[in-house]
Amino acid sequence: MRQLILDVGSGTPGKWHRFIQGENIIHVDIDKTAFHLEVVCSIYYLPFKDNSIPIVHVSHLLEHLENPFRALKELKRILKGFVIIKVPNASFWKVRSSGIGYHIFSWNEWTLKTFLNRVFEFVEIKYTTRWSIFGNSKFSKLEKIKRLFERAFFGQSELTAVCRAKIDH
Repeated sequence: MRQLILDVGSGTPGKWHRFIQGENIIHVDIDKTAFHLEVVCSIYYLPFKDNSIPIVHVSHLLEHLENPFRALKELKRILKGFVIIKVPNASFWKVRSSGIGYHIFSWNEWTLKTFLNRVFEFVEIKYTTRWSIFGNSKFSKLEKIKRLFERAFFGQSELTAVCRAKIDH
């Protein structure tokens, strides 16, 4: 039996946004025009029962929220298994001229782990990249070389956290 995955803040696919697809995925977003939307709702009020969702995926949403702590508590409420949270790596984006000025919050590995540990008992942080520079034809050759250089010398562009609540026996 396949596990149900809740994709919170599914957004609109584009050059920078990757989305997840599959028959066992429920996409939720507050934006009614979001990609492949099944449920329109706020991350602060998810219409699911306590401890009912085995896997929750949240990609590049927390940095835009006015109250990410409240959002984490709501995710924990519905969580039965694991939550995968992706955010831009502030340490990487500081070296880029575009910066992350439109984000309310930014995290590096330490600050993200510390923040997530306020809600989740088990947190593991991995460095990942938000884009595939070689498989994406939307990038010019010069842009691909620039991004490869940045990754080699300044680290990865995003942080991925895998979290779960304490399991009571």
